[in-house]
Amino acid sequence: MNFPVLQPTSRPTYRSEVSFGCTHCAWLTICGGNYTATHDCMSYCCGNHEDCTLCCPKAKGFQEAFRDSDGLDPYRQWDIKQTQELALQSYVPCLQHSSSRAGTLDIQCVAIPTFVLYSRSNEGEVKYKSALDLRRKFGLNRDCKIIASTIGPDPKLENYWKYRHEKGYLSHLARLGLTHIIAPNFSMASETVRTDHLANRKRSLICAEEFSKIGISVIPYLAAVTEYDWDFWRWFLLEHPDICTVCKEFQTGGANPERGLWHALQLLKLARDIGRPLHVVAIAGRTQLPALRAAGGVTVIDSNPFSKTMHRRELITGNSWIRVSAKNGRSLTKLLLNNVEHYSAMIDESFAAQRTPDVRVAVASVSVLESPQMVLNLRTGKEPEPVRANLPVSRSAS
Repeated sequence: MNFPVLQPTSRPTYRSEVSFGCTHCAWLTICGGNYTATHDCMSYCCGNHEDCTLCCPKAKGFQEAFRDSDGLDPYRQWDIKQTQELALQSYVPCLQHSSSRAGTLDIQCVAIPTFVLYSRSNEGEVKYKSALDLRRKFGLNRDCKIIASTIGPDPKLENYWKYRHEKGYLSHLARLGLTHIIAPNFSMASETVRTDHLANRKRSLICAEEFSKIGISVIPYLAAVTEYDWDFWRWFLLEHPDICTVCKEFQTGGANPERGLWHALQLLKLARDIGRPLHVVAIAGRTQLPALRAAGGVTVIDSNPFSKTMHRRELITGNSWIRVSAKNGRSLTKLLLNNVEHYSAMIDESFAAQRTPDVRVAVASVSVLESPQMVLNLRTGKEPEPVRANLPVSRSAS
């Protein structure tokens, strides 16, 4: 079966030649090479060798960064485990903090940023000392399932990486009764040196292994920029047949509709290649539901209802939000529950309206995908007309 490819992360159907500067690179076999019009990925070097913090061979701190990630080669045995005790719903709300609300939020499962869980008060005490204390302060039921999401901006991710052992973040997380934890999404910007991509993927895997060693079920974050990166994840999932739930975020580079669709289709291809369905935890992935659902199952995690609630907005029909009055914490809890219920129903309705088999037929029927109409058809779940597109020219994206 030929699988569609999409700019700017596509593989030419003929003369797929790596950039000239890559041919003698020491990391070609784990990187896969550069397929853009540049000489090699070093064309993206900023030139500020003294102050550069990336894992770039030209940077003064390259040796330190290289050792910090324990090298760049990810092909080794990883002790990463995942349990399947929780059947994830189509939507899981992300609660960014525990303040402003009062009363109990009667929800089966929520996501909470990992960075919040080990935060400290002004007096230096950890805010959440146990699983029960965490649920009480967030206003959750005692049996509420919690997914810790280590998806966030670079400063928070780097803070976690730097201090996770020194400040005991891991031992603290182990006490909170977490059902799953999502591995970090260290930055993989498209126009930067590939060695930095490789180092950040390795760091995410190291964190995932550390989470697993303290007894928390891990949802790997599929850090990928090129098709060669997706080849690694195929190998990884074949090595870990117990892992059926994976994560991909669509709120930064994946927020671009074209790039987001390409990554969604790579997830579909990944499930096909490993011979088993994948349940995809899609961070802010509501726009890519048709292709994601075809991979096996999908759970959307975002903070939309939570953020809207904090700004006193209520979801009514469709995706319409109106301003309301909430005078106290109990009113906010009631509003949040209402918004989560309506938002979940909206996503469920989107699932029911989509025709997953048609997406699979569309994906299998073409070898090159670039037509805007084809992209639109895949997003809506409609079966597209076969088209002949111009050959794409590049393989890298964020």
